[in-house]
Amino acid sequence: MEQGVCIFAFMRGLFVLAFMSVTFAPTVADADAHASLPPPAEIISVFPKHFPPYHILDKKGKPSGFAIEVLEAVAKRSGLKIKHMPKETWMMAYQAFRADQAQIIPNLGITKERKQDADFTVPMDALRVSIFVRFSDTRFKVHEDLNAFTIGVRENNAGVKLAQNFKDANVKVFKTLPDLLSALNNKTVDAIIYPETVINTHVARSQTSKRIKSVGSPLQIIQRAIAVRKGNPELLALLNWELKAFIKTQAFDEIHRKWFNVAITRTSFMSRYWWIGYALFAFLVVTAGLLYWVPSTQKDVN
Repeated sequence: MEQGVCIFAFMRGLFVLAFMSVTFAPTVADADAHASLPPPAEIISVFPKHFPPYHILDKKGKPSGFAIEVLEAVAKRSGLKIKHMPKETWMMAYQAFRADQAQIIPNLGITKERKQDADFTVPMDALRVSIFVRFSDTRFKVHEDLNAFTIGVRENNAGVKLAQNFKDANVKVFKTLPDLLSALNNKTVDAIIYPETVINTHVARSQTSKRIKSVGSPLQIIQRAIAVRKGNPELLALLNWELKAFIKTQAFDEIHRKWFNVAITRTSFMSRYWWIGYALFAFLVVTAGLLYWVPSTQKDVN
């Protein structure tokens, strides 16, 4: 019986040690990195001035939007001072970012190509990139229907690469979203590829929601995060630390609901970590079996 108790104690110790290492090790590592950060300084944030609901300028030229409010909340938590640099287009904003005129972009889709210029924090949301056509157009039911037709995309957007997947399609690139929508409505292009949220926000504000419709399921879902220019590991660590904490707060939920009109759906602890319950159950079954088997074996030997 003494041997069975020893085995039980040993296995219990291993289980507790493994659980604590998985649960707390990342937190400790983040805390060490956070503690070694230098004092924060002013940083420059660059973005396109019209990309609702992420970036917009009010009548007085003051930046607002989901990404701006989240960044300002994170900056306040971090002790950072933010200087905003709105640009006319995404291309101009990204060029300024690559030229080191700014250290961050408040909200940018995470792609393999962009990782060459930027490091990213944890994602704060995700965009569904879809196909849109004129509401009266009945030619397109599924994605493949667009092969050999004219597709409009916006420069420096994921749609540029996605449009290349359509066989024999004629791809036209535009500088801004209004130009893209105008080309669709004027029948310069047969369809456009663009993020759903931005399209829906724009058409709702311009009261043109009945003029276009989406086709099929999203072509791609892209996670979005704060982009930090390569070579700023301390700034990245600081923003990442504070953003991870802020995303869990009610203040973040309120900002998200304000700009997307959708409440955050949070996953409960048990549904996220269901494997712990199964592991614990398996551990108890094995332990019970050992406690039964060891004394029986010892009795037979005696």
